[in-house]
Amino acid sequence: MMEGDATMDSNNLVKVMIDYDACAGHGQCEAVAPDIFQVDSEGMVHLLQETVGPDLRPQLDLAIKRCPECVIRFEMIS
Repeated sequence: MMEGDATMDSNNLVKVMIDYDACAGHGQCEAVAPDIFQVDSEGMVHLLQETVGPDLRPQLDLAIKRCPECVIRFEMIS
């Protein structure tokens, strides 16, 4: 499957990446994936977990879909 494909095999771990320069701090990622993302009072997003396994994949997939700026992606690491 392709890098960043939200439908990839959920048995693999992925590394989460954010384009911080393009992030506008809408907070949609935190709203749907609070175990992975946190947006501070200045609108800056922080990764709570850089590596995500199958248990958090649904949250990550939804955050990717909901991000208005399309700044969240991932790559397979195992």
